[in-house]
Amino acid sequence: MRDDLLGHAAVVAARNAGRAERERRLCGETVQALVDAGFARHFVPRRWGGEEGGFAELVARSAVLAERGCPCAAWCGALLAAHGRIASFLPERGRAQVWAHGPDARIAAALAPPAGTVLPVAGGLVLSGRWTCASGVDFADWVLLAAWEGRGAERRARVLAVPAGDLGVLDTWDSPGMRGTGSNSVFAESVHVPYHRTFLLADLTAGRPGAGLPRCHGAPAHLAGALMFAAPALGAATRALHLWTHRTSTGTGSTGTHGTVAAGTPAAASGTAEAHGTAGGTAAAAAHGSGTPGTGTGTAGTPAAGTGIAGTPAGAMAAGSVGVGTAVAGRGVAAGTADTLTRSSGEVEAARLLLTEAARRADTEPVTDRLVARNRRDAVLAVTLLATAVRRLADTTGPHEDEQGTTLLRLCRDVTTVASHGALRMEPAAEAYAAAVLRPAAP
Repeated sequence: MRDDLLGHAAVVAARNAGRAERERRLCGETVQALVDAGFARHFVPRRWGGEEGGFAELVARSAVLAERGCPCAAWCGALLAAHGRIASFLPERGRAQVWAHGPDARIAAALAPPAGTVLPVAGGLVLSGRWTCASGVDFADWVLLAAWEGRGAERRARVLAVPAGDLGVLDTWDSPGMRGTGSNSVFAESVHVPYHRTFLLADLTAGRPGAGLPRCHGAPAHLAGALMFAAPALGAATRALHLWTHRTSTGTGSTGTHGTVAAGTPAAASGTAEAHGTAGGTAAAAAHGSGTPGTGTGTAGTPAAGTGIAGTPAGAMAAGSVGVGTAVAGRGVAAGTADTLTRSSGEVEAARLLLTEAARRADTEPVTDRLVARNRRDAVLAVTLLATAVRRLADTTGPHEDEQGTTLLRLCRDVTTVASHGALRMEPAAEAYAAAVLRPAAP
């Protein structure tokens, strides 16, 4: 991904965030900026013109886009990439069809839980059913859907790649948070899908280790899936902490620069608080499924020059951290204010460290059940910390009549909605981690 185009995407997303909030979907200009920035092609095989990129890069870049631009745009960008990775599991002929016009095919998905049914017919399968929370389906070229095949003990879930034009879209997305993701429902009525545009969901879950494939194409679903969902929440929480710190240090709702923001905050790095505009705060958000903030499956780089973010994926996440600023010089800091700032800034930084390290492991360390479970655990813990931090900030903000206060509340709703996603639930992550750690050693 090119840094200048990521910066441009952030500017475009921030400018259109209010519209995304109102219309409950991204506008065409924002979607095109995401594609131009390289999100759709990030994991696409090089054979089809893609980048075969890394997980750490995507996690950091998505976090930057959420902080500087809009959490909903970051969510859809991360999923464009994630769904390109999933499509790489298709047989060769199916991949050739999906990327026939280049690596920037816009792919939506609804994979968890599987819904609908497929019936065998000559030359393939017939798909029928309804799926919820397919983020970005309104601008998709293709949709990946998981449906049940067979009955009883023979039943298994199959993923099918369907041209978006073969599906109907229902305008069902109306969440208090992540509103701009356009996570609407889709339905199929006896749609024919050839076998070469399908694969078993179990193959995605297990991955294809040792198959001589690029890391991103052989990884099991849970190695980095939750990390990609968590990245927009990191950017949104970082933005919320900046707003709260600036608002508290100045004692006003002004969006101007006052010189009292601690060095190291996004405003200090970029030179003005207005560098963020209403980025990320004007969208408010969702509870998805396999491609959405509230239920489903499965970020790094830099914005344009001058934004103060380091030039490497890990650097982008670390340098984007918010400093623990103080109140206006010469004025004491109330105990409650100091406690809120210390706890929330620490939680955001802890989440950043968890996600950064887990993303690094996803790209570099040998894949084992314990590594997969550990990464899933850390993504869930990180989002739990982020949700706790932004709720505390929102609860202690005071009157919200000003623009910054309103934006902070929207960011809180966005992070809370992301934390409700099925891939970020504590119970299944804890069960998987305990099973990996406590499993008896092989004799």
